[in-house]
Amino acid sequence: MNGKKQKVYFWRGVIFKKALLVFLFLSFVPLAISTFLTVSSYQAVMEDLQSRGILAGEEADQLKRDVFMQIFLVLCLSVVFIIFAIILFDRNITRPLFSLAGGAKEVAGGNLDVKFNMKSEDELGILASAFNEMILRLKEQREREVLAAKLKTEFMSIAAHQLRTPLSSIKWIIKMILDGDMGRVNLQQRDFVEKAYGANERMITLVNDLLNVTRIEEGRFGFEFSSVDFNKLMEDIVPVFKQQSRIRNVNFVFYPYKDPLVLIIDPQRIKIAITNLLDNALYYTPVGGLVELSVKKKGDFIEVSVKDTGVGIPENQKTRVFSKFFRGDNVVRMQTEGTGLGLYLTKNIIEKHGGKIWFESEEGKGSIFYFTIPDKKDNLDFPSDEHV
Repeated sequence: MNGKKQKVYFWRGVIFKKALLVFLFLSFVPLAISTFLTVSSYQAVMEDLQSRGILAGEEADQLKRDVFMQIFLVLCLSVVFIIFAIILFDRNITRPLFSLAGGAKEVAGGNLDVKFNMKSEDELGILASAFNEMILRLKEQREREVLAAKLKTEFMSIAAHQLRTPLSSIKWIIKMILDGDMGRVNLQQRDFVEKAYGANERMITLVNDLLNVTRIEEGRFGFEFSSVDFNKLMEDIVPVFKQQSRIRNVNFVFYPYKDPLVLIIDPQRIKIAITNLLDNALYYTPVGGLVELSVKKKGDFIEVSVKDTGVGIPENQKTRVFSKFFRGDNVVRMQTEGTGLGLYLTKNIIEKHGGKIWFESEEGKGSIFYFTIPDKKDNLDFPSDEHV
């Protein structure tokens, strides 16, 4: 078997212990009976010879010692033979089974470079051949999945790029109409045009998310780290969401960090991360609900949390929250729109900053999303090639 070798102590194996008991029973039971019968016959013969006066006392004792020594040697040779038989059993059965078990664990861990080299034509050889065939099929399946993912990424990239230009043109034209550059519009016309503008903005957001996802998968999602006043960054974000919360009749509260806070981050990417969390919180919190945004200092990290009293996340879907295109069943029922890409992008951004993201949620009661960012003091904390 290729790959990491597993050290095996055959005497610890269950098969060895069972085989040892079997061999001992099959060997020692008849041997003990035979020895008992031999000793009994010997004693009868010795007594008969002594009674006839054929053997003297000393000669009888010497013969007795010789016979017992021979019996002892036979017993020792029998033990050696049993141990030798067990070792052969171990080399031909137990160790190959340990090898197969170790290889199966490596395959389960994702290592498909494992190969079993068992040339025997017995059951173990057939089993090893079946393992090799299975691994070959798994490698082929993985290659197909990688190719399919690559083709999907390329398609998303091409489609998003092709959509971006016409959507920008539509946005520019609609904006001109709303600003009156194309003539006056009445209230009914303005209402329809504003709805078209909002739908176009959602399409632009979708296209930008798709482009960001393809850049992540192709390793082109760049970061430009710099020294940033984090409190000032939050001041740029919060007013926008205060306005949106008023429109949606949702209470919005912001708990800022009171002391000066300068971090080494990519401000545009962090804005995307915070915006995605706040968008979800406001979008899925019912009228009269509450959304809280807070910034705290936790040791060497800054912790940002977004809490809401919204729909929450179903328990059986929590493991998929940060997956691409994931949207909870309860969310899809109440709102069909949405890309399911926001949290995937947010997780990538936070982890690229050396932080982590997690959440607490209960369906029907709301969610709290947390993320941390290291409190870096200078650019030396980041690799020089972080801008990709």
